[in-house]
Amino acid sequence: MNKKEESKFTGQLNQSKNKGEFFCINYAMVCSMAKENASPEAIMAYIVLARGCNRRNDLLISTWGAEGITKKTGMSYRTAQKALGWLSSKEYIYNAQNMANIPGNLGKGSGKHHSARWVLPIGSGEHFIYLANAMIDGIGNGKNNPPFARIYGEAFSRTGPMSELRLDSIMVLLHLYLNHDLADCGGIDPRIGVYREWALEGAYDGRTISTLNESSISYYEIRRGKRIISNCIADAALNYVLDSRRRIERFKAAFTNLEKLNFLYEVTQIWDCDPNDIDKQNAVLLYTLYVHNRHARNYDPKLLKNNPPALNSHDFSHSRSPVRSSSALSWTF
Repeated sequence: MNKKEESKFTGQLNQSKNKGEFFCINYAMVCSMAKENASPEAIMAYIVLARGCNRRNDLLISTWGAEGITKKTGMSYRTAQKALGWLSSKEYIYNAQNMANIPGNLGKGSGKHHSARWVLPIGSGEHFIYLANAMIDGIGNGKNNPPFARIYGEAFSRTGPMSELRLDSIMVLLHLYLNHDLADCGGIDPRIGVYREWALEGAYDGRTISTLNESSISYYEIRRGKRIISNCIADAALNYVLDSRRRIERFKAAFTNLEKLNFLYEVTQIWDCDPNDIDKQNAVLLYTLYVHNRHARNYDPKLLKNNPPALNSHDFSHSRSPVRSSSALSWTF
């Protein structure tokens, strides 16, 4: 490699997170692929290669190839080879056999599964995303149909080509992972532009509907509002789509697809003020009321069952605190 090529392999990466149950990708690099008209198969192949990487100093060396990509995504072997060819031609990956100082085998074995196949540049920037290995591998019975295979094989579009929906679903999912903040937001930060509002039911004049004796708990009747998806999140996630009208349409289709494929759960929360008010960007999440987990037990209490027009909820001493539904990424792969 010359110095220009070597610079592509440098970057700051938390190596400790790259061990165990997670692997890392450079989000900015994947966005660059989309802008260069990469196929969904090429981006999926890149992510699968990243899952099969071992780190050696400043190099990410993958022992996976077309066979592994086929197994983890459901695309054909020929399609996987074509995707690798595109990635290689655009220098997003390098053939390990053509590079100096790359060990022929990684790990303790010496078979083909331990052979160094591809080298992935780490790249630069701060937008590294750590994804669960289970997204590629699946868990338990889900190993027969891992999440990436569901995106490729089970996506269904009524509004455009299947290739568009697959690509958009991947890019929206990665953008949501980039903004997934369980510690401060209990899921995806609603300030990025996707959330659901809840409103007090009926005419409300500020009085408490009912209280629980000898406590500070007040009860209010609230109803489910519509989901808000702003142009800003579509612009950020699908910036490779030039037409603004089509961009928001494609974002909504991809978001809906991810929900149907069980990548997302809706989360109803109480905030101390409206996090989507431009003057209240420092809003604090007080607590989560409920995670709408479709896989929960039948007797698990639900805020919303059979979609009633109203529901009873409680607000601990915050009678005017806004109720928001954000989204959280599913870990039940």
